[in-house]
Amino acid sequence: MRSNLFLFAFLFLIGALHAQEDINLNLLSEVDYPENCNDVWGYVAPDGTEYAILGTVDATVVISLADPANPVEVKYIQGSNSTWRDMKTWGDFVYVTTDRGADGLLIIDMSGAPSDITFEYVNLEVNVNGNISEIGKCHNIYIDENGFAYLSGCDDVNNNAINNGGVIILDVHTTPGVAVHVGEGRPTYSHDNYVRGDTLWSSDISAGVFSVQDVSDKDNHSVWTTESTTTNFTHNAWLSDDGDFLFTTDERPNAFVDAYDVSELNEVTRLDSYRPKATEGTGVIPHNTHYDDGFLVTSWYTDGVIVIDGHRPDNLVQVAAYDSYEPTNIGDGFRGCWGAYPFLPSGLILASDIQRGLLVFGSTYARACYLEGQVTSTLDGSAINAVAIDVQNIVEAEVSSDFMGDYKTGYANAGTYMVTFTKSGYIPKTEEAILVNGEVTILNVQLEPMNTLTVKLLDESNGAAIPNGKVSFFNNTDEFNVNVGVTGESTFAFAQGSYALYAGAWGYQTKSMNFDYDPMNNTLIIELTPGYKDDFVLDLGWAIDNIEASSGDWERGLPIGTTFNGEFSNVDEDIDSDLGEECYMTDNRGGGAGAGDVDGGSVILTSPAMDLSTYTEATMSYYTWFFNAGGAGGSPLDDSLIVSLNNGTEEVIVETITESNGAWRAQKEFKVADFISPTNNVTISFRTMDQPATGHLVEAGVDAFLVTETGSVGFDKLEDLESQLSVFPNPFDNTFNLEYNVSLENQEAKVLVYNVLGQEVYQERLLKNAGTVELGA
Repeated sequence: MRSNLFLFAFLFLIGALHAQEDINLNLLSEVDYPENCNDVWGYVAPDGTEYAILGTVDATVVISLADPANPVEVKYIQGSNSTWRDMKTWGDFVYVTTDRGADGLLIIDMSGAPSDITFEYVNLEVNVNGNISEIGKCHNIYIDENGFAYLSGCDDVNNNAINNGGVIILDVHTTPGVAVHVGEGRPTYSHDNYVRGDTLWSSDISAGVFSVQDVSDKDNHSVWTTESTTTNFTHNAWLSDDGDFLFTTDERPNAFVDAYDVSELNEVTRLDSYRPKATEGTGVIPHNTHYDDGFLVTSWYTDGVIVIDGHRPDNLVQVAAYDSYEPTNIGDGFRGCWGAYPFLPSGLILASDIQRGLLVFGSTYARACYLEGQVTSTLDGSAINAVAIDVQNIVEAEVSSDFMGDYKTGYANAGTYMVTFTKSGYIPKTEEAILVNGEVTILNVQLEPMNTLTVKLLDESNGAAIPNGKVSFFNNTDEFNVNVGVTGESTFAFAQGSYALYAGAWGYQTKSMNFDYDPMNNTLIIELTPGYKDDFVLDLGWAIDNIEASSGDWERGLPIGTTFNGEFSNVDEDIDSDLGEECYMTDNRGGGAGAGDVDGGSVILTSPAMDLSTYTEATMSYYTWFFNAGGAGGSPLDDSLIVSLNNGTEEVIVETITESNGAWRAQKEFKVADFISPTNNVTISFRTMDQPATGHLVEAGVDAFLVTETGSVGFDKLEDLESQLSVFPNPFDNTFNLEYNVSLENQEAKVLVYNVLGQEVYQERLLKNAGTVELGA
């Protein structure tokens, strides 16, 4: 755990909660309903009349928008009482699913609208892998451009999951108004889906991922890839018009709309994540996002309708908003805006509010104004991260620079704005920026340090400079992370105050200490003791490899616990006795146990090289955890965590861990020479894997790595005493004896025991002139 190096003060921050600002959306009309409402969709009749299809807990409602300022209900279709309804259109038909009761599929014939709208409820028979059942309820529906309907999260009339909740595919184009079962997706619960061409993008909410499936053969799908979203609760997904980018929502408090580059499915990359800054941290929840001509029209529960410009997906900027939820308790859970529909030819936007009903908007938003650049130091031109950037007190444009000093932000409306750059340790700077809709304004800034600090890392044993080390300073308000270069020293901007710090480099013991900065004496020399000890509080260069695994990469950080059947699958803390709170673990994302475990391949963590040729007898130790459970059809657990040594010419296995344990295992300790010849190029690797086609949960962790010397003992005679000393046995295994004869002459003597790294490991007072002392126990 992090050492108690200084006293923490408890700070209570009192601030006002901000509601969303209404901008660039004009409320034209509202249709209230006495019961709660859910989703909304649109339909356009052959004569051009636009309609809203609104779900309530009791019915599906058709509302004419012939006069958008005065919508008129033209059909109210009673159904099972359900919190959830979802609807899509194909031709003159509306298809509606309900996630309660046994309505099956509601098919509405709109060809006679507005006066002659007919409907029927169908419990469609489906045959999935020889299991014949009737659809009773489904959570969601999507219809692609070819007239295939994709139903997510279906149960039969007896409440048994069909295809394990995975997608069911229906043909609704061959015979208008008739649905025919033609296939299904993978048998994993799908909460929502989007399809274009022959590619199905399923939001697998329980697994915390979107899966990408090939459905060119409707009765024989295959899975291309799965990808986790930022808070591991993937609720919906929508593709850009060019098919290169995917946008997702996670239905969790304080979650995001995520933007992904999916142009190469074997290299899916998250580009940006957006959530409204005005209500950040208040628990607001995003629900559904839809992509329309580069804009993401998103229902955000108690924040209302949010429109984000997504045509530059690496810089998502809000361009319009309307807060439909009036109570001041902003993060009030699943209330407010449920759905937002942007695809009507007129440009109207429809929104469904759970408490209010149907909202009809006109819009005036345009492409965002973009502000981007880099912040560097006048000291040496290096990038400055975590610089706070304030665009004229516009909350939505507030942002911080990343580790490369880059920043990206923007605003909905054009104009001239003053931009202020601030970071602890630097003099604040304000610059003018002219923002234009649809254009990127580049504003690069250099900040001048208020004070500087020079850090030097030295080898305690010989005073030599230590290259490529790392130092992390931190207190209650500031953190400075420094990479010391090849010269063993670095000068950087620093803020006055008291700090705790960690300093380390591979091949040296990580050091923790307190530091009070004095600008009159701005050089700090830190001496490190040689040796291999890594508590992972600093990144000292362990290598991470992935062999065909779709998730589960090793990463260093503070562990986030996950559970499976009430048992930890990913532990929630590191080893108590080491420095810091970090360890290495597989895919530290939290969420469901299966969201980030190792899937479909191997992940390997390997240490930097160690010179063990100078050790008389090197002993290694470390802590691990390994968790293995679940699996398709009760398949036997066959995964493992393999620990191996490599000396540059050969590799040997130290241990193979197969026993599942959702907690840290007892410390493993062994002599290196018992397994491999110690050389100047020894590495240790931790490899865990998920055997193919089993679906097992696989998680692992490593902490508190250490190499110690346990070989022969030497001794030095005290210069000012006549003494006779001998040590036996030498070399020793567990304990050794010191036989001594010294002339005390009314003085006190001690025996001090050091290891070969120069570290004192024991001392004992000698109470008489001669004797034998047992040491090492």
